[in-house]
Amino acid sequence: MNIRLAVEAEAQLLSALAMRAKAHWGYSAEALEGWRAELAVSPQDIRARPTFVAMVGIEFAGFYSLSPLG
Repeated sequence: MNIRLAVEAEAQLLSALAMRAKAHWGYSAEALEGWRAELAVSPQDIRARPTFVAMVGIEFAGFYSLSPLG
């Protein structure tokens, strides 16, 4: 596994990954749709906060974003 900085062009991929990860827990389609905006990652998010992706080969395994305190 390699961890690297995300790039803005990956925002849509990261948003989809967040939705798949949340769906893993068996939430209803309605609940997932209600969280779509909250789980979305935008290019602006990646620009504004350090965002990292975990890669296994060429597959996205996960990601995280850091927010400043305050």
